[in-house]
Amino acid sequence: MSQPLALSVDFGRGFTDAWSAVAEFVPEFIGFLAILLIALQPALGSSAPTRSAS
Repeated sequence: MSQPLALSVDFGRGFTDAWSAVAEFVPEFIGFLAILLIALQPALGSSAPTRSAS
């Protein structure tokens, strides 16, 4: 009869790796959104009417 195999799982390292990935991704994503908004600003234009000087 074989003995059961005991596996040791290090959940702490998995959570640490996951948080590290999130910490690296979030600033890059915020930078992407900022660049996207700046690039789309001319295309979106201003919805407020402008007053012409007459």
